[in-house]
This record gives sequence, C-alpha cells and structure tokens, in this order.
Amino acid sequence: APGIAPPRLVAGRTTVAPHRLLVVTRDFVREFFSCIECRDHFVEMARELDEATTSSREAVLWLWRAHNRVNDRLKSNSPTPKIQYPSATDCPRCCPTRVESDASCERWDEERA
Repeated sequence: APGIAPPRLVAGRTTVAPHRLLVVTRDFVREFFSCIECRDHFVEMARELDEATTSSREAVLWLWRAHNRVNDRLKSNSPTPKIQYPSATDCPRCCPTRVESDASCERWDEERA
C-alpha cells in the first residue's frame, strides 16, 4: 500500500514498532478470519492494545496473555488439549507455582519470563 514502508530487519530486529505489528495482526484477523466468534473475540481482546503495548516486551507479553486467555476459553470445548503456555516444564524459572497433576503453571512470574 502506498505510504506504508515494509518492515526491515536491522541487526536481527524489525524496524516496525511492536504495537504496529499487533495492530496489523488485529486488522488481519478482523478482515480474514472465517470463524466469526473467534474473530470477534480476538478483536474485543485487542481493544486494549493502545494502552497495553508501548514496548517490545509489552507486545510479547500481550500476545502471551491473549494466547492463554483464548486457550482457557476453549479448553472445555476442544478435542485437542488447550494448555497454558509455557508449561512449567518449558519455563521453570517463570513458573514458581505449578499444578503437579498436569505440570501446568498456576501463576507466571512475568518479570522472569
């Protein structure tokens, strides 16, 4: 599109602001997801993007929380396991409290993630 510079990688980092990448993702989901319920749920979650993402770290944490919120919402209706990410096994330092029965994380320490 005219006026929109394509992202470039400079020293392993993108030149596009993390918030902008999330906005593009939200807009893509809004325009192209065929599941209306999924689309509407994601767009509703993404209303908080402007306040929640002012740095790369906040953008990654927003995506992490959004992923886990969706998995939590879908877990009772899914034929495949919907686990919270990461598992306690995948990130023991960011999961100080784990549920022993399934190795899931009860609460994450986002500062250590």
